[in-house]
Amino acid sequence: VATLALGVEEGIAVGVGASLLWHVIRTTRPHTAVLGRLPEGTGLRNFGCRMAEGQRWCEVETLGGAPRRGWVAGTYLAEGGPPAAGAGPAEPFTRAERVRFPTGATGTVLAGRLNGGDAVNYQLGARAGQILTLRLAPGDPDTRFNVFSPDGGMLYESVEGGPDWDRYRGQLAASGDHTVTVYHTGPGSADYRIEVTIE
Repeated sequence: VATLALGVEEGIAVGVGASLLWHVIRTTRPHTAVLGRLPEGTGLRNFGCRMAEGQRWCEVETLGGAPRRGWVAGTYLAEGGPPAAGAGPAEPFTRAERVRFPTGATGTVLAGRLNGGDAVNYQLGARAGQILTLRLAPGDPDTRFNVFSPDGGMLYESVEGGPDWDRYRGQLAASGDHTVTVYHTGPGSADYRIEVTIE
């Protein structure tokens, strides 16, 4: 049709341009496929989450046997707890903890010890416009942290070798509970210490 209306050269150019545009549109949208299903209650190691197309996706790995690694929608995950005493070797788990600043203080310290694959989701209440600063004290390079906004969007992700992989400072765009996920990717266990201020 474009060839009849515009002439041969212009029509071919329009057709090629339209084909290229359609190819770019199709290939820039992420494609997903169900690669497997896990029974409810299956223990997983969580390597962190991020937002994609308005949904929270978490990179996880199965525990025991031949590990399988992939991404799962965060709506299908629930926080785990530590294994019961005497249940054998400790499996990685994630726990949640509410952060409370001492009266009159603008900051506090998050500290603890993590085994390989463990994580802690710290919940921090803050208002839009406030400045959140986090600094991971020098220590184990396998300990990292991510920061999520109240809607689950990622504000910061520790990336090994990145220029500021151990610190974050930013003005918050939304009010509500922000999540700081501290996790350990290495073998064994490691202590961590993160200084937090909200101004």
